[in-house]
Formats: sequence, C-alpha cells, structure tokens
Amino acid sequence: MYRLIISNNAVKQSSKIPKPIKEKVDERIKNLSDNPFPPDCVKLKSSKSSYRIRQGEYRVVYTVD
Repeated sequence: MYRLIISNNAVKQSSKIPKPIKEKVDERIKNLSDNPFPPDCVKLKSSKSSYRIRQGEYRVVYTVD
C-alpha cells in the first residue's frame, strides 16, 4: 500500500468542486494508495515520476516516489 500526501493547495482546490463530483474524485484519489498506476493513468512527459488521472472534466496530477 502506498502512502498519500495531499497538498494544502489540492485540498483548497478540491473544495471548489461540486459535491457529487468531489466524492468521485476523492474515491479515485483514495484508490491510488492501492494502485498508483490505474489503467487510465497517463504518464506526464514533464516529469519522470508524475502521472495524471481524469474524473470527468477534472484532472488529478500526482507523483509516485
């Protein structure tokens, strides 16, 4: 299991998401602790350890160390 560290900025930004969508985004983030490489993740070219997942029109960018 991986440990999640969520930045203060991410918490602040997520508070602006409508509640039904935020619940889905939060679930996707929680699932990253079990599998940080879900089938729909995209490796970002700008960093060797950064990835992105989407939930509807929202993106979650994260780094795996």
